[in-house]
Amino acid sequence: MESETTSERSVDYVDAYKPLASGFNYEKRGVTPKMTAAYK
Repeated sequence: MESETTSERSVDYVDAYKPLASGFNYEKRGVTPKMTAAYK
């Protein structure tokens, strides 16, 4: 893949970044997501 990449390629943004929700219904279940370090 690197062989197909050239310095002339465009790296312009296509659209604004809009991440999707995780899909686990945290709010509905009353769960607060935590980092893994919080469980030690």
